[in-house]
Amino acid sequence: MTKEEIALRKLELVMKTSKIMDALEELEAAAFEVLQLHPGCDFTKWATILVQQYGTELIDAYGTEAKKIHASIIDLWQHKYRDEASGLTRTFETWAKVFATEEAVNAYLESNEIR
Repeated sequence: MTKEEIALRKLELVMKTSKIMDALEELEAAAFEVLQLHPGCDFTKWATILVQQYGTELIDAYGTEAKKIHASIIDLWQHKYRDEASGLTRTFETWAKVFATEEAVNAYLESNEIR
């Protein structure tokens, strides 16, 4: 392999990694939004909504293999997400508890001047 071919391959890998990272960020934002739009959401409901409404984002982030997507959703539930509006970082499971009721969601949005 020539130096140019190696450099091109490195660039391709960086671009692919960047696309995956963008897809993960988009999926995380969608996963957070699901919790706000569906107060009291448990893991099963949250995962079902992600699959039904955000299938493209899941495929972009994790690929097309169903077992990998399922395992990744389970991992995502325990993944920490930083809410830009509040600056708080919590796992999606903990965010689900924060957004347990519609009143809790409204209070959160009001306290962060998002509404």
